[in-house]
Amino acid sequence: MVIDSENERERLAEAWWITLPFVIIPSAAIAAGALTLLTITIIFAPSLHDRLMIAWLGPHWTETADASMVEMERATNAIFTLAMMQALTISSSAAVTVAIIVSLVASRQIVQPIDHLLQVTRRIAAGHYAERAPLIGDRELIRLAGCPI
Repeated sequence: MVIDSENERERLAEAWWITLPFVIIPSAAIAAGALTLLTITIIFAPSLHDRLMIAWLGPHWTETADASMVEMERATNAIFTLAMMQALTISSSAAVTVAIIVSLVASRQIVQPIDHLLQVTRRIAAGHYAERAPLIGDRELIRLAGCPI
């Protein structure tokens, strides 16, 4: 995309700054949730696994099991924790990516009519009094565009 005028550059910069909060806020909220999920998993997954193993095998299973069984339980715990971390990392990354994409699409739907109305307003302010804003967008934006000054 070639930007041929200073006004066009300014307009694109304004559109970006209007769009930015619609992208950052939802993405930050989902990233915070994903980070919380990962942290809680790191803290609680090993002890939960141990509790489930004790409930399944009995509270004194280490006394009756041989060394290879105890070592296998430790290895299983480590593999379980690693698998949980990988799954949560992948799903958290996917959630943040989807949030960014949805935010960009949704914000564009909001910003585009406002940006167009801003362009028309600038042309009117520059003396082009015959310029009219098209009545497109949400109900509130249509009311704004059709409002007599």
